[in-house]
Amino acid sequence: FVKEPKLYKGYNDLLVPVSSVLSMMEYNGIRINPPRLQASHIKTKQIIENALKDIKQYPTIKKYEHKNKIEFNPNSHVQLRDIFFGEKYENLDSIKKTKKKKQPSTDKDVLEYYKSTNALANLLYTYSQYNAMQKFCNEIKENITPDNRVHTTYWLTETRSGRSSSRDPNLQNLARGEKDLVGLRRIFIADKDFILAELDFSQMELRCMA
Repeated sequence: FVKEPKLYKGYNDLLVPVSSVLSMMEYNGIRINPPRLQASHIKTKQIIENALKDIKQYPTIKKYEHKNKIEFNPNSHVQLRDIFFGEKYENLDSIKKTKKKKQPSTDKDVLEYYKSTNALANLLYTYSQYNAMQKFCNEIKENITPDNRVHTTYWLTETRSGRSSSRDPNLQNLARGEKDLVGLRRIFIADKDFILAELDFSQMELRCMA
């Protein structure tokens, strides 16, 4: 702060006041509706089971398992890479490389790109999407208190952009709009005489840079 007085102003006028607000938010937590949480969890589980059943019956998957004498694991990027980009299977074109090993990527973006033209990619995209929702439900269940609240931890210094982040559970993983296919946002409810409000800065970082 001695070398950069301007930093102290940002610290004193922004970070310190915001820290107290976030601490209050952590302490108060947010109320959960357990029946809605359970309903979302059950619905998500059913969709995942149906997707896995269809995946296991897919001709290419059966061929892969028979040829390699192993059970297909939908979470294995090595297997997905072999199936999607191997000449003996789906033989798709790689559209993205992994950052470290520069191999064909099979992440969510790739599955989303091919889901409209490849039936297996569509099934695996569905599985991936709902699997993430199930993990979110489990995270809520693991952190819910006896009074049906979750007290997520907020961080101010974890992101390069300067925005806050949360953990245990990570509420920023919550799907929104049409992507909230199992009503995850409905599990959060307001206390008596209060309302829940959602605000969006609409790409505030880019506007500040401009």
